[in-house]
Amino acid sequence: MAVISILLPLHLLLGYTLSLVICAIVITVLHKHINVTSAKLENQQISYSNILDKSWDNATLGNQYSYDLWEKQKTIIGGAFYATSDKLAFIREFGSILLAICSLLPTVFLIIVMIQKGQTDAFMIGALMVSLTRIFLILNSLNTVLYQVLHFISITAKLKVLFNVGTSISTAKNTINGVINNIQVNQTSIKDIAHLKQVFGDAKEGRFTITGANGSGKSTALLTLHKIYQGKGFLLPTHYTDLIWKSSTDELSTGQRLMVLIKEIASIKKIKYLFLDEWDANLDAINTKDIHHMLDEISKTKVVIEVRHF
Repeated sequence: MAVISILLPLHLLLGYTLSLVICAIVITVLHKHINVTSAKLENQQISYSNILDKSWDNATLGNQYSYDLWEKQKTIIGGAFYATSDKLAFIREFGSILLAICSLLPTVFLIIVMIQKGQTDAFMIGALMVSLTRIFLILNSLNTVLYQVLHFISITAKLKVLFNVGTSISTAKNTINGVINNIQVNQTSIKDIAHLKQVFGDAKEGRFTITGANGSGKSTALLTLHKIYQGKGFLLPTHYTDLIWKSSTDELSTGQRLMVLIKEIASIKKIKYLFLDEWDANLDAINTKDIHHMLDEISKTKVVIEVRHF
């Protein structure tokens, strides 16, 4: 730097010094924006990962209500994540281009002056060399922008394949493994799936309890009925907290949370069949009694089908 300072004319040296100061200001301003945007992006990535982690439960159970809520949240959170990601990439590349331009200004000024004076000495050659370096920097930044665009297109294509959960829903609805072997519905023995369909028929309301030993086909029966009634039914699995809900239940106990969620299901007009898989597991006597009475009330207008252990 000392040698360059001696060789360069004073006005050009001042130009480069001013350019350096401007670059420092640009970096200072961009540093704050990049920090804030990067932190925001990291938080959004965590939220996006959490919602994607719930894709399987909300997609493959066949509950259209849960899937719609999950899809809506995925779209909102994912859109915000990619918008912030694009914003961060833009800030970085815009900063690179801006710095390159600021660094290039004194050299451009030198070239203009020398062209006006008709000078083609060593300074001119040096200026051209520096100019070529700066131009290369700008092109490199533009190349990075192009890479980001291509990367985004690639990621979008992959996501369309990865999150085509409609296929997963279709597969889940049409694939039921297992057989029914000596289960009871309201203490009536069921021999097979055909008999199960016959028992329920066109039930419009009522409460039906499926019981049986482990491996007897209780879950198979529940999934079979859920498949039959499809969009009119809602399956509440034992891991219901992984589903997406409108109700906020973070501060509630297990029993209180379950009551709120069952009420939310019952409030969906198009849902006529509630399929509950061992809802009374890990509940105390008081909560079990309260939910039992609530299901009795719901069964007056809807069909409640539950798997329980006695």
